[in-house]
Amino acid sequence: MIGQHRWKLLLSSLVILLPIPVGLFLWHCYPDAFSNHWGAASGQQEIWGVALRLAVLPVILLIGHWICLAFTLADPKNKGQNPKAMGMIFWLVPVISLLICGVSWSAALGRAIESTMITPALLGALFACIGNYLPKLRQNNTFGIKVSWALQDEENWNRTHRLAGKIWVIGGLVMLFSIFLPMPAPFVIMPVVPAALALGPMLYSYWFYRQQRKTGRISSQKAKHKWHKGSMISLAAAVVITLGVAVLLFTGEIQIVYGENSFSVHASYWSDLTVEYAAIDHLEYQENCPAGYRTNGFGSLKLSMGAFENEAFGGYTRYSYNRCSAGVVLEVDGKTLVLNGQNAESTYAIYEQLQQRIN
Repeated sequence: MIGQHRWKLLLSSLVILLPIPVGLFLWHCYPDAFSNHWGAASGQQEIWGVALRLAVLPVILLIGHWICLAFTLADPKNKGQNPKAMGMIFWLVPVISLLICGVSWSAALGRAIESTMITPALLGALFACIGNYLPKLRQNNTFGIKVSWALQDEENWNRTHRLAGKIWVIGGLVMLFSIFLPMPAPFVIMPVVPAALALGPMLYSYWFYRQQRKTGRISSQKAKHKWHKGSMISLAAAVVITLGVAVLLFTGEIQIVYGENSFSVHASYWSDLTVEYAAIDHLEYQENCPAGYRTNGFGSLKLSMGAFENEAFGGYTRYSYNRCSAGVVLEVDGKTLVLNGQNAESTYAIYEQLQQRIN
């Protein structure tokens, strides 16, 4: 089947890699913007270093694209698969590559997009799109709700995927419109919706199978089933992803370690930072220090870290706890850095420690 789809595979692969030459072209046109976005000092960023960062995500997506298609096309049950469903399988990853890289390039060029808004919006649109195609899927071993009860019975498969399509579309729209809700609602909705999308159809498939057994609509031989390995993998993946998202949302710490000539910021889930005291041009404590928009970095219910932009500082770097509104603002070699602790008291203690060391 790979030979039959070779041109579609080639074209979709080129689309996935398209952000690499586009990103390099933009970097040559706007080198300072890209240097700031990627955390490098202006004029010190080698082109090969930038090229590597620009290429990593598309290449990873391309490898995943090939692996998924290899399994999909090797499945004999997909020879008669619905053409629209196969089209979605081919073009899902290319669209993701264009969207994610497009957001990154936009942020680098100063057209900031709040990541807490764009992430649930993109995921919601993705889920809704997939849900539209799920009812069209025919039985196969590589794509869809691969639980044993659906794989062993065509009626179960069709009923499960019709329901899954509705659930995925509704769940996607809920996640999409969650961006209009006040914080922290989008962060709470993000792990709940994927868990419901994964577990809901599985539970319905099992319930429908039990109903078939009670009414005698399936033979006793067919009723004796074992868990299909695809079912176990899907369930395990859903549990692992849900737990992983929950850990990222509710855990993490920011620690500041003071050295003789510099201090270091050690952050969970994001890169550390070291600043020399001699490079600090200005230092002040602010009781109210709003974050603005995150353009690159990590955000959860607990932490906000990475590159931000607001009216007061323009583009700046931030390592902060969300529950604390206070901040220590540093001007370092012409760039702004904002730090805080878990509360106003610990934030002011950071200010005092730094004040003593730069005087």
